[in-house]
Amino acid sequence: MDLIIDYMLSEKGKILLVHNNYKFYKKHTAKTNICTWMCVNNKCRAKCYTDSEKLVENKNTCFVHTHEEETTLNRQKINNSCKRKAVNSVVEKPSKIIRRELTQHENEGNLLMFDVKLISRNVQNARASCFLKIPKSRKEVHNTLSSINVETNRVEVKILFLIMTV
Repeated sequence: MDLIIDYMLSEKGKILLVHNNYKFYKKHTAKTNICTWMCVNNKCRAKCYTDSEKLVENKNTCFVHTHEEETTLNRQKINNSCKRKAVNSVVEKPSKIIRRELTQHENEGNLLMFDVKLISRNVQNARASCFLKIPKSRKEVHNTLSSINVETNRVEVKILFLIMTV
């Protein structure tokens, strides 16, 4: 019996399998192209096997979980895709990215206002991590400026003279 499965990306960009509101990570792939997936909860020993795009049920398949099912999968899917798009396109407004992702997902009605605020804050934090830190001291400013290679539009290297007064 083949069951329908869904895939999502984790916060670190790895592929996760979603089955009955439980997440599985890819453990390994056998020579027969059967992938073994383990539950993301470290204390849970549940695992499943897939052959290309369908679940394979055999006597070794174990779907017994020792924890409750995930209730925030929809928010996690939207959150991860919004963060990834915010880092890739820095000029686009975070609210526009979030709105577009909410319309693309089918269960956006299940999200609360608190969930949308969490997604917005995570998008802003992800985008802030892309930018350079502001120097705190004069010495850091001079070190940064001396490491930058300044070129003109005629590809002439200009020497940047800094008077360091410490």
